Amino acid sequence: MTRAELRAPDVVVVGAGASGCVLASRLIQSGASVELIESGIDPGPASALPQVLRDADAPVLTGQYDWGFRNALAKGRRSPLLPRGRVLGGSSATNSCVALRPEPTDFDAWALVADSSWSWDSVAPYFTRIESDIDFPTAPYHGSAGPVPVVRWRREELEAPSRAFLDSALAAGYPWCEDLNAPGATGVGLVPMNRRARVRVSAASAYLDPVRNHPNLRVRTSSTVTEVCIRRGRSRGLVIDGPQGRERIAAGQVVLCAGAYGTPWILLRSGVGPPGELRRAGIEVQVDLPGVGQELTDHSHVHLAGSWPGSDARRACVQTLGRLTSEDSAVRGDMQLWLLNYVEMASYAPGTVSAGWPVMLCASLQHAESRGSVCLSANGELRVAIDHLADRADTARYRAGVRSLWRIAGGMNDLSGLDIDQATIANDALLDHFISDRVQTSHHPMGTARMGASADPDSVVGADLAVHGVAGLHVADASIIPVCVRANIHLTCLVIGEIAGERLCHEVS
Repeated sequence: MTRAELRAPDVVVVGAGASGCVLASRLIQSGASVELIESGIDPGPASALPQVLRDADAPVLTGQYDWGFRNALAKGRRSPLLPRGRVLGGSSATNSCVALRPEPTDFDAWALVADSSWSWDSVAPYFTRIESDIDFPTAPYHGSAGPVPVVRWRREELEAPSRAFLDSALAAGYPWCEDLNAPGATGVGLVPMNRRARVRVSAASAYLDPVRNHPNLRVRTSSTVTEVCIRRGRSRGLVIDGPQGRERIAAGQVVLCAGAYGTPWILLRSGVGPPGELRRAGIEVQVDLPGVGQELTDHSHVHLAGSWPGSDARRACVQTLGRLTSEDSAVRGDMQLWLLNYVEMASYAPGTVSAGWPVMLCASLQHAESRGSVCLSANGELRVAIDHLADRADTARYRAGVRSLWRIAGGMNDLSGLDIDQATIANDALLDHFISDRVQTSHHPMGTARMGASADPDSVVGADLAVHGVAGLHVADASIIPVCVRANIHLTCLVIGEIAGERLCHEVS
């Protein structure tokens, strides 16, 4: 094992996903020296990206840019895949480019377990700062000068199934929503996306490209952090496996931005977590934090598969979306409804056979009660386990969501071969079986190193993002989110990076 001969950077950021790219950029701009470590490759600046990473139309769910995580509790026709980007930009380089804001009340609930600096009034300016909203640049709650363009589909750009889905939803009585990112937005509308024309704008493109050649930034790719070195309650550096083999590097501050699966994995391997689990894995306990890897929260979805006239081809994946409240739910905006014009059937819906142009109508639960976990297997590998229907309340809300999809599907005249029938829709037991057979992740894991007061035994970081009991170690990614935010998590992760950058700038200086 060798020690890097470079002067220790002020901050080492682990993970170049949405939060990590923002954080590294903001620290560099403040004058700090930063080492950014990414397990995946650097595919180059935006101008040189391969087409699969440039294309904003559809996500990259498998292959060389994915971690290959699996859900240990997948069964039936549920896909076991848990896609997470393994490339500079992280999942922002591979996701569906949906740019949705959570409900303001999500952050007010967040503030109750953290402090007022995480309330909606406190974080709203960061959502404005990150964006350049092309459609509503003068709205008081939108930004017009941020690094991330946000643009909605035009009606004339919609694929035929998306037009039919939108028209049928409106005819069924769902309200039209002009701006799905307006505070308290409800109804069906056109999806806001982080793209320029049909080109993805990832966190790497928006935040890292402008500082790539800065002398204070070093980016290590194809390098996996295996451990944070903790001695006497302080982080002293990191151990990485990279192109030159195993290496120990020093750091003034370490910030984990490895995501809701990767961050708890690193903490556990570093001896931070539930003592019993650590001892079973043969790891010396450094800090007793039973909440590490627990409370895994996710948005899931249930799909109805059918066919549209035409041939199967790569198209814009998701263009229309409904932010709605499921029937009898006490939680406002707990359900999304959307249609997929393009589906990688083999990975997204194993066992589904659809002739012609396959499409999917999806109901996605945005305020789940079910929880999972991230832990170490016997050989120290990552084990992710989540039953998206562990809480019966989630099944009940899915009944309402699937029945809403059925009503919308009934008004889509060219939709055929739908893989559900009226008898199933009308019978709770049959419908519950249908839901259980195919519920799966919507790719928004969070909460595995959740924020809370140090007196809360299940919390991992404080409102200042510092890991309880470890000086010099912070977390800034989706793992800190202590509530189930009701939106795709990309914009929230960018905001976490902005807030972390602002706070750590003061610490470093």
